[in-house]
Amino acid sequence: MERGAGKTLTVNGGLHTIISDLTFSGAGNTVVTGQLDGGGVLNIYGGVKPGGLIQSGAGAVTLNNTLDFAGDITVNSGAGPLNLLPTGGSSIAYSGAFFGGGTVNVGCSGTLTLGGGASNFSGTLNMLQLGTLRFIPPAGITSTFGGPINGGSSLLQVGQGTTVLGSTTYTGPTLVQAGQLILNGTNRTSAITLSTGTALTLGNAAPFAAGTPCQISIPTSSTLACSVGGGALL
Repeated sequence: MERGAGKTLTVNGGLHTIISDLTFSGAGNTVVTGQLDGGGVLNIYGGVKPGGLIQSGAGAVTLNNTLDFAGDITVNSGAGPLNLLPTGGSSIAYSGAFFGGGTVNVGCSGTLTLGGGASNFSGTLNMLQLGTLRFIPPAGITSTFGGPINGGSSLLQVGQGTTVLGSTTYTGPTLVQAGQLILNGTNRTSAITLSTGTALTLGNAAPFAAGTPCQISIPTSSTLACSVGGGALL
């Protein structure tokens, strides 16, 4: 789907990407006001993998009512932003994998669910409202969001797999309910709580921003691994 410079394509109905990927290219903008449906139906190749979304153009792509999308999403480095702006700031879920190094802006005051696939996203994730980030990697899957995560109020790791994060700026609590959370950047979270049988790895020599104390609660059956060089844990 290619848009000319200075033009905006508005799609008022839904878009279905059951079989093939949907690629946005060109310099114009795209606004999809209906549901973008990529999931759940067996395709003609006999698999259950839905089509994905690829943002490769210079224009912005805005999804207004895509609340639950199971396809993979790629936002290429240098492309325009992908804006996930659900009407009313509703909770939204993207259970596929994220790829690329571009910018994703999320206007979600509820819960943003990510990382259901083997993500490898190095771009910037901007939480425009004080929503909660919820990561759901399945068992045996590592989902990486290595770029900065800005905004938001709190973080939940609920998948049985592993989530790897770069630097984050949310200041609320972090709860690891299942699996493993690896924090490789500098963070501002006020507290980290591990549930029974979970694991937390602090991979940065200075995992917490200066002047930002963090209380870590660890039950006896959970694991904390630290890399302390020039910084301090608390």
